[in-house]
Amino acid sequence: MGPFSILLVVQLAICSYVVSRTQGHTGVTGERVLDEVTNAVGPNRQTRVSLKADQDDNLKVYLEVLQNGVRIEGPKVQRRLGPRIFRSGELDLEAILPKGQVPSIAHRSTIGGESRLHAVVSWGFNQDRLGGLSYSIYVIHEDLRTGGTAITYRGREINAELKTFLILDADSDGHLTMIDAGRSGKSGDMHVHAIGPRGEVKLLQALEGFSFSLIDGFDSSKLTVVIEDEEVHCDKCPENWRCYTTRILRWSKEKKRLVEK
Repeated sequence: MGPFSILLVVQLAICSYVVSRTQGHTGVTGERVLDEVTNAVGPNRQTRVSLKADQDDNLKVYLEVLQNGVRIEGPKVQRRLGPRIFRSGELDLEAILPKGQVPSIAHRSTIGGESRLHAVVSWGFNQDRLGGLSYSIYVIHEDLRTGGTAITYRGREINAELKTFLILDADSDGHLTMIDAGRSGKSGDMHVHAIGPRGEVKLLQALEGFSFSLIDGFDSSKLTVVIEDEEVHCDKCPENWRCYTTRILRWSKEKKRLVEK
């Protein structure tokens, strides 16, 4: 049982009025359109944001500009979100996850001989359908005796960008810890959750900062997070420079959280 992935991804956000949506067709490049929204941004002008998968199942976000429904600019790749996946073990993820959620990362761990836990990162348009995409995290409990499955945790629209996703046995006691870090605009945050043997999820810690860097993430005894915070008022830097302060946090088995050193 071990950690799975750290993935850097980015995301596009556009706000306006939704006027249409199409799913499941193929674009002129042969890439499959998984979901899209078209938004009015002015008189007779629209933008269309599309989530597509290429022939190698790489997820991309495209932007087009339309005039009276006719494309006048694009499509241009705005973001690359990483790979699209379909299964975690024997589970068909698209059949289990909510409609519109495209799975991109999955970690699974077998607990004893009766349960298997799946932690899945997916991408999808925000529920307001205004063109922004966010990552969500789902935890699925699979009963190996009956074959039944249940989503035990739904973390919807967490952030626009995913910087880190990590599953590990932080306390070396057979229990899983789930860490994700991301950002939306200038604000970033990190969440630390404990996952129980039947998929129950408990928030242990939420941290805020400008950026997060994970060090020695695969060795729980050395698990370290470096957080940079942007200072609004700083007299140390030249004019128009940005100033940052740094915090270093390390995992504490006693407190079951990251603590500042």
